[in-house]
Amino acid sequence: MSVALRNMKPTLVAGSFACLVLLGAAPSFAFCRTRTCEFDQSISCQDDPVTLCSTVGVEAYWGSGCIPFAIQRDGSRTDDISADELRVVVQNGFDTWTNVSCASGTPAFSVYDRGDIACDQIEYNCDAGDENNNIIMFKDSVSDLDDIQLALSILTANLDTGEIFDVDIEINSRDWNFDTGGERSANLATVINHELGHLLGLSHSLQAGALMRASYSGSAAPGADDIAGICDIFPGSARDPVCNVEPLDADAACVGSKGTCRVPVANGESSGGCSLAAAAPPARGTTGLSLSILGLLGLAGARLRRRAQREAA
Repeated sequence: MSVALRNMKPTLVAGSFACLVLLGAAPSFAFCRTRTCEFDQSISCQDDPVTLCSTVGVEAYWGSGCIPFAIQRDGSRTDDISADELRVVVQNGFDTWTNVSCASGTPAFSVYDRGDIACDQIEYNCDAGDENNNIIMFKDSVSDLDDIQLALSILTANLDTGEIFDVDIEINSRDWNFDTGGERSANLATVINHELGHLLGLSHSLQAGALMRASYSGSAAPGADDIAGICDIFPGSARDPVCNVEPLDADAACVGSKGTCRVPVANGESSGGCSLAAAAPPARGTTGLSLSILGLLGLAGARLRRRAQREAA
């Protein structure tokens, strides 16, 4: 699982650890939320010394509790997985996250499926509005993925406010087999559920047993640390938002990436545009399975592709 983040961090999402028990009290959780410093190479994140969570900038969040997604229509020919089969795994994964128990109900967000999409590219266009899509796609051949990465999530957000606008997820079917067995095989549900955690705003955790841990374990279920994190992002509610589904055209194409965005601010002016710049590729020679964290594109900032190394077993 891959999320382009800071190369200091372990591979899944910004790392977090330390379940501390004080005098028999309930354990404190060490989940990490994605912060804007992780998209901006001019800012030091100043990691917490215990959890390794970033401490600078604002936390990334969705401005609406209604989150759409689209499935790339080709599926994986390499692994013989259709778009409809991927859709079932994705829907089950969202259900896994939205049905956990928070103090006051379940996390207050809903997702809706816009259908299949022809576009098979990571992109975000500042001028395209609702034509942008959170695309989940297999990559059987050419992609940004290194061969040790299972998947890569690219997040687009506002550097000033942290609001998330778009997340695209690439699944590395070029170098890995999903649910087909063999030496380089991984469980698709585990990979998808981890990447959806990134999509929702969680970074890597160092907590043992966490789904958002930076090393692949094979478990698809969120642990207590993951549940605490998602309930922090989306506080529990007795009911989820009701969303209007706007299906895509059958041959919905790419809208293209545009890296000069004007972002309205409170006084009616606009902040600066965003520039797109690819960060350095991951170091070669790393062995084992890499769960990457999200590549982040910030408005009024730079798009970085910083891949974390796999956490040592």
